[in-house]
Amino acid sequence: MKKINPRIRAHWLMRFLRLPILIFLLLPILTKAQSIETTNTHSIIVGFYNFENYYDTTNQMNVADEEFLPNSAKGYNSMRYNNKSAQLASVIYGIGKINNAKGIALLGIAEVENKMVLKKTSR
Repeated sequence: MKKINPRIRAHWLMRFLRLPILIFLLLPILTKAQSIETTNTHSIIVGFYNFENYYDTTNQMNVADEEFLPNSAKGYNSMRYNNKSAQLASVIYGIGKINNAKGIALLGIAEVENKMVLKKTSR
C-alpha cells in the first residue's frame, strides 16, 4: 500500500475541514449580532395541549361518552366538569403569558368532546 506524504495529508485535511471550522467559529457571533439588532420584537405563543378526556355531562348520540355521564362508574358530574373547565382555562391563560406574550397565537388541542365543551374554557 502506498504511503501518503504527511504534508499532503495535512493539506487535504485542512482544506476539507476549513468550512466546518469557519462555520463553527462564526455562527455564535452571527446569531448574537441578530439578537442584539432585534430588541423591539414581540413574542407569540404556539402550543399544543392534551385536554385528557374533556367531556361534558350530557349524553351525545354520536360520541362514545358513556363513562363521563353522571350515572357512570367514574361518577363524573357537573362539579367535576366545572372544576376541569376552570383548571384548563387557567392553564391556557398561563401558557399565553409566557415571556410576557399577549396571549396564544395558535393552540393545538386533543381529546375534546365537541366545540361547545371547548367554548366553555374560553369564558
